[in-house]
Amino acid sequence: MIRMSVAALAALCSLAGVAAAQDRVQIEKITPGPGGKVAVFDERGAGQGEMPKDAFPPVPFDAAGYNRDTRFVKVVAGGREVWLSPFQAQVSVKAQVLNECQSAQRVAGTPYSSRGASECK
Repeated sequence: MIRMSVAALAALCSLAGVAAAQDRVQIEKITPGPGGKVAVFDERGAGQGEMPKDAFPPVPFDAAGYNRDTRFVKVVAGGREVWLSPFQAQVSVKAQVLNECQSAQRVAGTPYSSRGASECK
């Protein structure tokens, strides 16, 4: 009985991993600044200039990467990989969902809180 339970749990976990891998962050909207230009950044957030909005694929499209801490989004535009700020790129709702440790950290200010996230590291 225990072996069957462990096997069923392992199967469910592997299916959840496959489903999570399929949920990609999508760019739903790009808001250009003055003159129709979009500011682009590197992975550390340093400015790399501007690109015309036409250099980006039509929305919606899959992001090449996403930083959940800064909410910067990596995209391929104009033949290179650039990062967009959260002020210019609206991403799919699934990307903005916080896990339990991140929620506790935002509420209590530390991952070691009394809100049940003491095991967060």
